[in-house]
Amino acid sequence: MAQTDRNQPIDFVLQPIIIESLIEELHILLPLVQYSLGDRSNNFTSLDPELVTWDGPDDPAHPRNWSKQRKWRATIIVSSYTLVSPYSSSVISLGASYIAEEFHVLSGFVKALLVSIFVLAWAVGPLFLGPLSEMYGRKILLNYSILVLLAFNFGCAFAQNTTQMLVFRFLAGLGGSTPLCVGGGVLGDCFNDNERTPAMGLYSLGPTLGPSLAPIITGFIVQKLNWRWLFYVCCILNGVVAIVGFFLYEETYPPTLLKRKAARLRKEHANPNLKCIYEIADGETVAGRFYVNFTRPVKLLLFHPMVFGLGLFMAFVYGFLYLMIVTIPTVWGEVYGFSKGISGLLYLPMTLGYFLGIIFWTWINDKTYKRLVAQNGGVAKPEFRLPMLVCAGVIIPVGLLWYGWSAEKHLHWIMPSIGLWIFAFGLIAVFQTIQSYMIHMNPLFAASSLSATSLFRSLFGFGFPLFANEMYTKLGYGRGNTMCAFLGLGLGIPFPIFVIKYGERLRFACKPKTRKPLELK
Repeated sequence: MAQTDRNQPIDFVLQPIIIESLIEELHILLPLVQYSLGDRSNNFTSLDPELVTWDGPDDPAHPRNWSKQRKWRATIIVSSYTLVSPYSSSVISLGASYIAEEFHVLSGFVKALLVSIFVLAWAVGPLFLGPLSEMYGRKILLNYSILVLLAFNFGCAFAQNTTQMLVFRFLAGLGGSTPLCVGGGVLGDCFNDNERTPAMGLYSLGPTLGPSLAPIITGFIVQKLNWRWLFYVCCILNGVVAIVGFFLYEETYPPTLLKRKAARLRKEHANPNLKCIYEIADGETVAGRFYVNFTRPVKLLLFHPMVFGLGLFMAFVYGFLYLMIVTIPTVWGEVYGFSKGISGLLYLPMTLGYFLGIIFWTWINDKTYKRLVAQNGGVAKPEFRLPMLVCAGVIIPVGLLWYGWSAEKHLHWIMPSIGLWIFAFGLIAVFQTIQSYMIHMNPLFAASSLSATSLFRSLFGFGFPLFANEMYTKLGYGRGNTMCAFLGLGLGIPFPIFVIKYGERLRFACKPKTRKPLELK
């Protein structure tokens, strides 16, 4: 089993500025000390006999000690939540022209906005939803956000004009943004570093498979019925997932579970002094707690080089994904002359690439990680998650070039389909490696780290479709994708190699210079 490196400082949440408030220092340091000890240590009871802790390292109430069935139930549910939101984002990609016709939309920009405004909400929501999950737990955020998504998907189905559609799409996106930033935190709650890779493989299907799965299902719906049925079907899927989650999903966030334990013991023993470490370190005021939690993702994004650099590469790749999703109907419809239904089926190569990518990258990432840990004397480091990211930095540009020039030269439809498959196959590696790195680097505040990267990638996923048609009109599919491929090469190879070699040094350099690193003894 991988061990904590006793000669290295604990990788606490990486604050970019000197922490001036003692309350904020306690809020960040004390919970993380207990979390680094397994979040189950009783050592703090020597400081205060009325301090509530876990019942030893094997406490069955701690999510990492749950049975496999219980852990995987939580994983499957949160992965389903994460699938529904990206599915909803692209559900109208093949029906946008019909919506524009009914609402008399003539602007190409507004037509693209009908699809991408959903993704814009993903950039806004995680900034406060991720930190809220670290204050009040995962369950309440996940279960109620899926209802918000369902409500406004219904609103989209009954929209009567462009303004209503845009507003409902944005609000639905806000509801759908929660699992994208909180889901990774759930995996960090339930699985240790050696167990997490397969769970991350399943979870990473959501943000990648969802946008491609929707057109496959909706192609014949929009062709045979009308565009409102796209949302009716989406709401059925949304509702089923919401019902299952409400009945079967359990809270997984250890601080929330420990707070509940303390509250139960206070009631049972009529002792108001019984508190857990997280309540002691929660700050003096509600405003103070909100400030600490809400500023954490922004600080990580702006001042943490790993979050910024890796998040930038993921953002460009996600932008490329939505660039292709909104232009594929044009390629298959206008260049190749296929119907809406057949155009939807031709998203299948991307779906196949995702599934094969999950199988291959989950296996090779896990094998590579364990081999590097063994070579390092059993000491695990987050950088051991990243070697396969360099491979993705080559595969994704190859897919972009293959797809773009095949469409440009009007080659047989199987050729651009192969390019889509290659791109989707490489995309899985990007999501698996970077999200695994973020969770490993900051397990307790994984939701904040993932919120920071979600902001980046969602802005690119929103912005790229808005200029896609104009770019391809001027440059063509070949030169347009060549430009994207060179951007992918520039971001996908040098910085990951740099992080693999110097990432550990940079992570520790991000700590406040005035605080001596705390070591595990």
